[in-house]
Amino acid sequence: MKHRMRKFMVLLLVLAVVSGCTTGGSKKIELPEDKFELVFALEGDKIELPMKLEDFEKLGRKTGDDLTTQIKPERSESISFTKGDTTVNTSVGNPSNNVITPKEGFIMGVAIEGSYDSKDKVPNIQLSGDLDFNSKKEDVVAKYGTPSESYVGKEKDYESLSYNKDKYGDSGYRFVFIDYDGKGMRLIEVRVSNAEMDSEVVNGINGEVSKDAPELHEKYKAPTALGDKWNSFTIKINDTVYQLPAPLP
Repeated sequence: MKHRMRKFMVLLLVLAVVSGCTTGGSKKIELPEDKFELVFALEGDKIELPMKLEDFEKLGRKTGDDLTTQIKPERSESISFTKGDTTVNTSVGNPSNNVITPKEGFIMGVAIEGSYDSKDKVPNIQLSGDLDFNSKKEDVVAKYGTPSESYVGKEKDYESLSYNKDKYGDSGYRFVFIDYDGKGMRLIEVRVSNAEMDSEVVNGINGEVSKDAPELHEKYKAPTALGDKWNSFTIKINDTVYQLPAPLP
């Protein structure tokens, strides 16, 4: 009796472990039907781009990249994140008028790589239309229609499909298929991008800049007359004399 009970408890433990392994990244996430809402799920986490980098980190993703580098306005930085066995490359953008660090930026693009070997585990990604890394090219076209752009390699072992939300191609999807071992084309990379930022969010970021006058502005004293020498760097505009460099009024 004790032997049977022990076997029963072991069976329950195994089932509990298996259940715990299958309910994390494999859970189904409800996504919008419109693909151009650019909402997707990655390992069970719902991702809505653009997303604050700190919010992406709160989902348990960690990076070893430098988050103190500077990103100029309207520029981006490539940052990779890892959670469990999955590593993704992100494009962290600066939509503001100010120089910021990646920590203050927004993730505007996420690139997820699949596996070159069909036997290997692939990241669990869900896209609108029930597409994932098991989807074929025909599945993508059936769900998303004719691509905005497509490219086929010379050896026909590489093909990419792009679905652009805007005419610049800054927002949308890119699917890459590769025939790595002669066993047919497999989806090897998915990239989702969304560079569209709410104007109120951008204005809020720009509004965080200090309104205090810089030191140059505080120390500036307007001259009363033009200087006698060429290197006095004074200029007269509309009866007002300025000493260069001069702060904007």
